[in-house]
Amino acid sequence: MWPILCLHCLSPLGGRRECDDAAMPSEPVAGVPFARLISFSDGVVAVAVTVMVLPIVDIAGPPDGASILAVFSANAGLLAAFFLTFYVVLTMWLAHHRTFAGMRAYDRPVFWLNGVWLATIALMPWPTSLLGGNGSAGGIGSFY
Repeated sequence: MWPILCLHCLSPLGGRRECDDAAMPSEPVAGVPFARLISFSDGVVAVAVTVMVLPIVDIAGPPDGASILAVFSANAGLLAAFFLTFYVVLTMWLAHHRTFAGMRAYDRPVFWLNGVWLATIALMPWPTSLLGGNGSAGGIGSFY
């Protein structure tokens, strides 16, 4: 079983209701400007969206005499998965932006929670690819 962690200092609580350090604010991370955390976060989101679009770039155009609608129809699952995930990532990024808008510094818990959030964003191209490639296979929708 995973230990319950204090969100304040990320130390195991071990059955206690509160962290011993809960009364003391966590110290800001020294030497790293807040703007760097935001810039890094925005960069990870941008790279994840770029990686998500790469399978779409590989779609061949219509053969001579064929309609572009046939290409869209043949790749509907891939396109739908991309647009769904783009919407999800955009919504998550907007929530991240609003959360961090009033902050001027960050401490270790914020740093690590932001890192977990970034890991989920960076992972999004994989379930998107699975969903777009074979969305009817068992468990892919749940995994997504």
